[in-house]
Amino acid sequence: MFKEFQSGLSFDFRRWPSNSNRTGKKIRSSSQLALATYWDQLAAGRRFPAFTEFQLPPGLHDPKQLVAWGIEGSGRLRKFRALYQGESIADVFSAAWAGKTMEQVVPMSLRKITLDAAKECANSGCIVYSIFSTIDASDTRVDCHRLLLPFGRDGTRVEQMLGSLQLTAVQNRSRVLNHFDMQTDVQFVGRIKSGFTQPKPELVSAAPVEDDKRKVASRKVKRAAKISFAKQHIPVPSAAFRRPARPSRRRTSPPSPITSTC
Repeated sequence: MFKEFQSGLSFDFRRWPSNSNRTGKKIRSSSQLALATYWDQLAAGRRFPAFTEFQLPPGLHDPKQLVAWGIEGSGRLRKFRALYQGESIADVFSAAWAGKTMEQVVPMSLRKITLDAAKECANSGCIVYSIFSTIDASDTRVDCHRLLLPFGRDGTRVEQMLGSLQLTAVQNRSRVLNHFDMQTDVQFVGRIKSGFTQPKPELVSAAPVEDDKRKVASRKVKRAAKISFAKQHIPVPSAAFRRPARPSRRRTSPPSPITSTC
């Protein structure tokens, strides 16, 4: 279901799980799950919604943990340029991202796995969810939950992405980036297609077929019987086993007397 590997290795997207229902349950953050659910409701059966349709509902997700990317070009010339950066993300990276590309703001050690996930989101039009982890100075594991949501006007080409970054560490967040720079483990990565919040269609059972109660008239077939005698089977016609006909019990009137007319 997921792969574990060290920082610097690339994702094997061909082995990524894409089952919407099971992968959707892997989102551990309640606010990120709510954000993904809202995105799917906006899609309303499409691959992804338009970015102009997105209006963050109050209390759904902290906007300080969001970053918006605009997608420019295609193929090798494709760039992801920051359109918006939340305050919490700016505090962790100690830099302003507005107008800069993803290659310019992400550290070299995290650049490949960060860009690979962004490219997969743009190519597949699916949500990309991943969990990175590291060990801080107190030997405590710190997780970073990253959620990428694709957006586009015509439903065929992804034009923007909305990212959510959440850390499990509460204190010394400004120093966490140094630990991720030294060691990063990818605990989970997966794709989520749109429609995972839609109810499953109920299976309609076929109408029961009435049993045909008509019976086919059996044919009377005369078969020859067999009698075993001294380990030999002697065929005997079935007529030999018929019961003898009973004599008729009909009463006959006595013969009328003969009269003479002499």
